[in-house]
Amino acid sequence: MKSIILAASLFFSWTATASTEIGQRVQGEFSRLRAVVSQLTPEFQVGGYLNGKSYGDHEILWALSEDPSRSEVIRIYREKGANEQPMVVSFHRSTLIAPGRTVIRRFVGPGLTGWRNDTVDVDSGEYLGSQGNESPLLDARDREILKKWDIELP
Repeated sequence: MKSIILAASLFFSWTATASTEIGQRVQGEFSRLRAVVSQLTPEFQVGGYLNGKSYGDHEILWALSEDPSRSEVIRIYREKGANEQPMVVSFHRSTLIAPGRTVIRRFVGPGLTGWRNDTVDVDSGEYLGSQGNESPLLDARDREILKKWDIELP
């Protein structure tokens, strides 16, 4: 019985540590990308809402606000052609995702299917969990883009 209790406590301790690390990672990625895009001069706009800058085969798009009650979006987007879904990394900082909280939600993966999201509370740093695929469907170039922008999946 003691070994079961010990194993369970070790598992929950590991899970809590891993969750804290994921939450810190997602917040750090958002903060770093926010600092980068806030210094960029947009090359174009999408829908009158997102500013954008091209990096060859992918783009970074953003909508920032100085008002903490307003939502923000930072997106890395790579179009792959007519027969493939685009690769998208989207960070949303919003008060609309989880009532009563400001959260950052990060989506990674193909635009329509095969994605994963992770959500963290901005104020407490609490990792609120993930949805979707544990390992999103990414090709070698997608992984290179994630590495370039220092985005890491658990």
